[in-house]
Amino acid sequence: MQTRRWVDSICDSWDFNKVIPCHFDAPIPAKPADVKRAFTFVYEQTEELEGGEGKQGRNAAGPLAWLSSLFKKQKVRVGDQ
Repeated sequence: MQTRRWVDSICDSWDFNKVIPCHFDAPIPAKPADVKRAFTFVYEQTEELEGGEGKQGRNAAGPLAWLSSLFKKQKVRVGDQ
């Protein structure tokens, strides 16, 4: 639940269009909605803890694979920065 509060505070308070992750090429074009989507598994697990349905089985490869797919290597053309 702490992670969910952290994601909400960042996405609801900051207006950004790029993120710089530690383990991928950067910067990555991403807006608050993209970050929330990357952390969908946190919201689903929180719902399960609170008695909701959740969708834990939706991503068979797990949340890390899905997060990695969001942060695929982005090609930046000269002049786009």
